[in-house]
Amino acid sequence: RCHETWIIQATCKVGEQPAERGQHAEAATAYLRAAEEFPEDERSRQAVYNAGLERQRAGDLGGAAEAYELLIDRYPGSSEGALGAWAGAQMYESIAQFSDAARFYESYGRHFREAEKAHEATYNAVLLRMTANDNDEAIVVGRYYLERYPRHENADDVYFFIGRAHEGNEDWSEAADTYREYVRRTRDQDRKVEAQTRLAQVLARGGDERASAAALEQAVRTARRQRR
Repeated sequence: RCHETWIIQATCKVGEQPAERGQHAEAATAYLRAAEEFPEDERSRQAVYNAGLERQRAGDLGGAAEAYELLIDRYPGSSEGALGAWAGAQMYESIAQFSDAARFYESYGRHFREAEKAHEATYNAVLLRMTANDNDEAIVVGRYYLERYPRHENADDVYFFIGRAHEGNEDWSEAADTYREYVRRTRDQDRKVEAQTRLAQVLARGGDERASAAALEQAVRTARRQRR
């Protein structure tokens, strides 16, 4: 056991040296070699995380993502795994690849539920799925959010996002039901007017003109109360 400890320490040192010289790809290779040789050693988690960072610094975003995904899959619940999931999400969000960023945020929220940023990551996943027009994925992660954080102050927003996703899928009935639930829950009067207006639109698209007109009338009443 001591022999293995010395070996992984030495191999990680081999990664640190090229990293300090700016040879990031070589450093990543050395870190991954250490992690593969001794996957059960607790320092392997840090080695895989370091490999992801070094690949990212080398401009190899695909390779960095692979390292972060390995970290998430191999060490769920670990602090290093949570760091890797967050790093992957931030990496892709910084270049506006929102679907990939959302995937990493969702991994953070699902695999590291007790980690510090689990709520923020799950909410970001919903928001970025909406931004990317990934409607089906937005609905799935939105429902997960509501199961996990039903009383959080952002839960109402997530209901609204789910309604938008159903609307984007032209699922008028589901969109209408979700907007109704949002209107019932929210205290944000401005957003309530928008939801009532959208409810009217999806009801009209679904062929229910009478209900659509009633929803528009309610939107007007809400707006007048808000103006006062």
